[in-house]
Amino acid sequence: MLVSYWHKDGMEVYRVKDAGIETVASGRLDAIRPFTGWGRKVMIVGRDRLLWTRKRYPPTTGENLAKAIQMDLKELFPLKDPAFSFRIFEQTPAYSLVDIWTWDRSDHPAIRKIFPWSHIVPEDAAFVSDESEIRVLDDPNGRHLMAHNKDGFLGRLSLRHLTGKDVELFLRSLGKHGREIKTIRLQTAPGELELSETIPVVHEPPGEYPPCLKDIRRLNLKPFRSAPVMSMIAAVDFVPRLVLYLMIVYAASLYITQGRYDRTIQETSQRLDGLTKTLSAASLEESDPSARTLAELQERRKSRVEPLEIMNALARSLRAQSAVTRMVLNENSLELSIASKEPLEVIRGLSTANCVQSVKLRGSPFQGEGNVYNFLLTLELKPCS
Repeated sequence: MLVSYWHKDGMEVYRVKDAGIETVASGRLDAIRPFTGWGRKVMIVGRDRLLWTRKRYPPTTGENLAKAIQMDLKELFPLKDPAFSFRIFEQTPAYSLVDIWTWDRSDHPAIRKIFPWSHIVPEDAAFVSDESEIRVLDDPNGRHLMAHNKDGFLGRLSLRHLTGKDVELFLRSLGKHGREIKTIRLQTAPGELELSETIPVVHEPPGEYPPCLKDIRRLNLKPFRSAPVMSMIAAVDFVPRLVLYLMIVYAASLYITQGRYDRTIQETSQRLDGLTKTLSAASLEESDPSARTLAELQERRKSRVEPLEIMNALARSLRAQSAVTRMVLNENSLELSIASKEPLEVIRGLSTANCVQSVKLRGSPFQGEGNVYNFLLTLELKPCS
């Protein structure tokens, strides 16, 4: 993981590993070479660039809090173009107590070109510890009290001249969190600050890197995630690789597609050969293409009953005073509507006709005027002998 520490005099870049922390670049922004490649890049905004306040808002979601803070920035901080980060310190059903850090974003474009960060963290929010503790830090602007625990930032106090009384007042201002403080860590010269003996005091000499980097790997960076940004140089390196990858994928796709086309062409050729053989055999068996069709027509004509023959058979089979009122012929089926005084005799006579195979009565005969019955018959026909 690469971590940059951005302050008023420039920027340092560190590589944080299990084995330790090493400095890889330092100086003004225009003197640092660009850092390319993938991986997490965390930028810490130094305390000398930060303005901080703690403000109460109605209880709501983090997204709504971000929108509300964005609207309040110009009133809260005297900056022309502010960037900000926030953390919910305490949330109850009645309110949300929020820590807000802001800084001037005018140098962001220049920093992105050399250090395209994935996370941006205010220095105050970068401290984390197993137990609640206070760090006393020195810099050219004075002394700073930093309170934090396993969840992160608890509070801050910065004074030009710091006394033991100031530390006690700071502890009281933390409320219940002040009573949970287990250790005070001094990164100052021994004996320069008199403190109460109720809380253990540990002296730590200043290190080769900012104290906030000590536990940066344990910090939950998710809330400080920034929009992914790629520097121009990284993009230049990435584009040729992307083109090469696309060409490889395209070549592999063409190879696979060509194999499929070859198999399809081979299968089609085999089917065409089989069809050609079938057509050749059919042409040898039958020299006249219309002969088979004519034969089929003749067979169908032999099995079909001619309408004239049917009408002659009906005329011979119907009894006197019987009449056909409707007739429908459908190949070998004939539907008749008949009016007659003797339905049974009509059915018996039609059953014996030489063109009739069977006779079925549809429904019941209906008696009309003059004892004349109207009824429907379905006749299955056969060739007339």
